[in-house]
Amino acid sequence: MAVGSDGGVDVLTNLGPGGFSAPVPNLGGSFSTALLALDMDGDRAVDLVRPDSSGHLLVLFNRGDGAFEEVATIESPGTSTFHQVVAVDLDGDDRPDLAFSAGVQGLLIARNAGKRKFQPAVDSAAGKWIEELA
Repeated sequence: MAVGSDGGVDVLTNLGPGGFSAPVPNLGGSFSTALLALDMDGDRAVDLVRPDSSGHLLVLFNRGDGAFEEVATIESPGTSTFHQVVAVDLDGDDRPDLAFSAGVQGLLIARNAGKRKFQPAVDSAAGKWIEELA
């Protein structure tokens, strides 16, 4: 289980029948306003996506040992606070792309280019001040 906190993201490993390990900090930083857990690179391990306080979206890939490593940093065109992030295959290539609401910047899209790489985020022209996505 991943938990966003004021120190970044903590991971609690499933120990079996309803039990979890003590929180293990993973790539600290600022408070996480949005946190997404899914397999971003097709290796069948759950990865994490979270914003930082500098207007970046971080993709943290699962190392398979309960820890994560930052491999992809997606910059927004400008600085903004991220409110929501969702993953959906927007271009039919069977890879999850990222859509995220960025306050006054509206809805931004970062396409998954494969091999743990993402195209730069672009404005979707869906309007301004979008806070919620589903």
